[in-house]
Amino acid sequence: MWSRIVGILLLGGLFCLEKPATAEDLSSLLDKARAAFNSGNYQEAERLDRLAVEAAEAGGNAAQRAEAIGDLGGVLTAKGRYDEAENMCLKALGLLREVGMHRYLPVVLNNLGALSNLNGRYPQAESYLKESFEVVQKLSPGDLYGARVLNNLGVLHFKSGNKDQAEKDFKQAIAIMENHLGKDHKDLVPLLDNLGGVYVAKRKWATAESLFNRALSLTQQLGPDHPNTANTLDALGSMHLARKNFAEAQNVLERGYAIRLRSLGPGHPAVASTADYLAEALAANGQEERAELLFNDVLQIYEKTFGSRSAAVALTLEKLTDLFQKTKREGEANLMSARARSIRFELEHVVRADTLR
Repeated sequence: MWSRIVGILLLGGLFCLEKPATAEDLSSLLDKARAAFNSGNYQEAERLDRLAVEAAEAGGNAAQRAEAIGDLGGVLTAKGRYDEAENMCLKALGLLREVGMHRYLPVVLNNLGALSNLNGRYPQAESYLKESFEVVQKLSPGDLYGARVLNNLGVLHFKSGNKDQAEKDFKQAIAIMENHLGKDHKDLVPLLDNLGGVYVAKRKWATAESLFNRALSLTQQLGPDHPNTANTLDALGSMHLARKNFAEAQNVLERGYAIRLRSLGPGHPAVASTADYLAEALAANGQEERAELLFNDVLQIYEKTFGSRSAAVALTLEKLTDLFQKTKREGEANLMSARARSIRFELEHVVRADTLR
């Protein structure tokens, strides 16, 4: 069976370093949109942010337009609409480059770093994130927003295999957040999950589980259907997978999957991520038919989100290959394996023109 380590979570940014001076109606719309976002109501956040963009385009200056457009980009990122989100964030960045050093600049840079990371453009992601952190340090050293940027740098370091640096990044981010908000604030949840993920990768099970349980206790402040609650359940469930505690993994991941579907709806990349974990648990527990259905759902979502020749699609095809081999369906296993090998070869050996820009 395939191996799995805990997922590491990116944090987008919808908070400025300090409240900007804007027209009252625009400021009110942005505040309401951020409140909706923080409560996990991304649909309402998008509606309000689009109204804010209209208001800013009608009568705002460049910085106000950038803030409204950038916040919309952050919401679209959370909704899994990455291409649209990146277009919004790039537009906001262009406006802010005209303005110069501005309190909202690190937010847009952080979101662009997160999006570049999601799309596998790691050098570009690192450039955006380092600039974001540098701007935070110039404008307001030790500011709470720096914790978000450090989290995303930790994600980048984790993906590149530098687990020790990722651990340092997450610990520094947690220290900043605890200094500002205390040790029992709900905003610590994603950071605790990510640090726990590092310890899963290092096979320090007790430390990881302690962090996940602490995070899970804090999710009670979020409400039962908040996406961050599902994130923590994913993290805990994937740790059980890594430890081959398959029954417990399925129990935890069923809860997370139900939350994903209620809060985000079918077709969201985060739904696919949880379904992926759950399918692994189901296959290990002898429920191959349902596992296959879930893997096929994951495949469709990843093809739509990342493209049919992406690494995420290749990995899912490899998992279907394993499942078909387990159930003695060699013909289907061979088809899945051939598709996966073709994608892997292209990713590893073919230089695409658009990567040279």
